[in-house]
Amino acid sequence: MRLLLVSLIYLFSTSCFFEGKDQNYIRIHDPTTIRKFGEYYMVYSTTGGGDDTGIKTRYLALGSARWEAGPDVLDGNYRPQWLKELYPDNLEKFWAPDLPFTDQMVIYYSTWSFSGQDGVASIGRATGTGELPNIKWVDDGKPVVSTDKYTYDNGGPCAIDPAVFEDYEERLWLCFGSHGLDGSPGYGGIWIVELDPETGHIFSDVDPVWSPDNLAYTHLANYGDKKYTENNIEAPFIYKHNKYYYLFVNWDRCCNGVDSDYRILVGRSKFPAGPYFDKSGKNMFDGGGSLLLSSKGRFIGPGHAGLFKDQEGKFCFSFHYYDAEYKGKAKLATRELVWQDDWPIVTDNPYKFGN
Repeated sequence: MRLLLVSLIYLFSTSCFFEGKDQNYIRIHDPTTIRKFGEYYMVYSTTGGGDDTGIKTRYLALGSARWEAGPDVLDGNYRPQWLKELYPDNLEKFWAPDLPFTDQMVIYYSTWSFSGQDGVASIGRATGTGELPNIKWVDDGKPVVSTDKYTYDNGGPCAIDPAVFEDYEERLWLCFGSHGLDGSPGYGGIWIVELDPETGHIFSDVDPVWSPDNLAYTHLANYGDKKYTENNIEAPFIYKHNKYYYLFVNWDRCCNGVDSDYRILVGRSKFPAGPYFDKSGKNMFDGGGSLLLSSKGRFIGPGHAGLFKDQEGKFCFSFHYYDAEYKGKAKLATRELVWQDDWPIVTDNPYKFGN
């Protein structure tokens, strides 16, 4: 977790992640799944560096070939009211938002204390109203999940990188988590908790505070390599397909431009709360995960999987990468995804957005 904190500070301070004066560059890092609302495709992503604030809005108008920047989310007068009370050192920095629904303007996001303490973070929720791409977002007024030093010190999750999904029985779930100091199956890792579909928060009769005895939280996945001593796993995303649930995760490190070694792995389960197994049958809790996508050519450190099925039945797989031909800056890539024996395969074919 200490390495994660250093990486986050680097991400939010270095010019590598600042859009600068290049008007042809639209930064997208930790993207949400792309959603189509009316005449636009929308994607949201992590706050930039320097004095930048708010969740970043990007939209693609139907018939256009270029993503454009829209208004920032949850900054200035619209920042969460609880943010400064809970985290006085926070600078309206948010990352890894999630846009889980195709028919609702609801966004989940994560934020950090910036206090220097390991694991002190929260996941929030906001709803949007108005006409695209100029949506007015209002925060729920309280975090969905928060973690603190006690959580970290006792083997619990870190409340970042939210991924919300509805299961086949219309139950709502929040998957989240990130690095921990010790290796698998140690601290940190990927976790899941059920949400109330009416409120989008944890059920009122369930203790929202993680503890080793709180059965509402299930530990799903851990890092399975020996390259790093940390539990180097994060960026979960769960997608349901053909009676399975698929858990996509990232291993290794992001946020270092062309020196990033992020890679995307996947496992599947018949149940939303797992257990999830890779192609070889290894449990992701025990470090399992089948490689889906790694660095290739100019596409360095692919991360933060997203997936949607279009009206023609084609699947679009989205992710960020660091462009080796563009100074390692973070960009969005979209590829066609196909299924083979009920396992996803990301092709080399760019996904083409239709009208």
